[in-house]
Amino acid sequence: MDYLVKKNIIKKSKIVIDIGQKFVKILSVHYEKGKISIHGSAKIDSAACFFEGELSDIKELVKKIDNALGRKKMNRSSEISLSIPSYMGVQKIVAIKNVKPKDLDKHIKKEYPTIGKATSVTHYIDWAYLGQREIGGETVQYCMLAAVSKAHLIPILSEFEKRKLKVTSVTFPTYNLVDLSDLYVNDYEHQNKMLVDFGMSQTRVVVECEGVAVYAREIDIGFNTFADSLFNSFPSIGVPEIVTMLTQMGIREENFLAGLHDKDAFFAVIDKLSGDMQNELIRIIQMCDEDGCSITKIICASGVIDGLFNRFSENGIEVEQYSFETSERTSGSTFTISAQDEAGEISADFGGAVGIAVSTLH
Repeated sequence: MDYLVKKNIIKKSKIVIDIGQKFVKILSVHYEKGKISIHGSAKIDSAACFFEGELSDIKELVKKIDNALGRKKMNRSSEISLSIPSYMGVQKIVAIKNVKPKDLDKHIKKEYPTIGKATSVTHYIDWAYLGQREIGGETVQYCMLAAVSKAHLIPILSEFEKRKLKVTSVTFPTYNLVDLSDLYVNDYEHQNKMLVDFGMSQTRVVVECEGVAVYAREIDIGFNTFADSLFNSFPSIGVPEIVTMLTQMGIREENFLAGLHDKDAFFAVIDKLSGDMQNELIRIIQMCDEDGCSITKIICASGVIDGLFNRFSENGIEVEQYSFETSERTSGSTFTISAQDEAGEISADFGGAVGIAVSTLH
């Protein structure tokens, strides 16, 4: 099994499954001669299967996935590429200087002890090649090193096996971002960019310099951070109403929050957390700028709270919300991607799933 998707596939159908704390996103994908064709999609509410940010009911989650495959008439015998929640593993991007590609494996394995507390006993450890840059006359190779907890992964794989669903590759949200960025390989105006995945508990960030992923980080601010803070400040509103406010308030129309007595205090909470998030991203941008990599574009790979990135747009950094349905990004370095009419709605929060689909042709 691959724990980072690396194998090229010439002609095959696959099921892509992206497990998130709020939703599971599923794509039925066919590969043939550099063409990725999406034939079906499904979106499952997974919130009840999680408790305090961790997957608590694996059996029910896999049952929901299996039912969705049947309901959408997806081929259950297809191999599955599975993306697991980020808390189940750890990852880092490592830079190795002046090493031939054929010798990378030996050098990367020397980095294994540096990836948190992961060991071959407790984790599956793997790596994927990201690319190279020439810096100061030296060739620098970049690789993604990742470790997946066996205690978390084995029970999930076991439930899939019980239902005769064949998982052949496992990945995770940060690597999905790296793969999604291949759709921007021809964006020559913005070779230095930041990809952002605004999740439920965390925000994943990947920085590309000269088209190569060189930095990755997770920020402990996500949708639930906003929802929990608002509920603590306004307990009389209720969590469902707060979630609706965060996802549908648009440009803060006055009549949207007509029943809220202190709108200024409500938005003060949002502005405070938005400021915290923006400051973390600004630190990353400044760090990259000091290293000679001036970021000119931010790509949001998932839906975000309205106005979260206005500060960057106002300061000359282009911000793009990726959505498969509306994006003109239909080709990467070695492939084209399209959706058939029967694929259904593939909204903004399918960015990670599209990244998994793309990764198969890397």
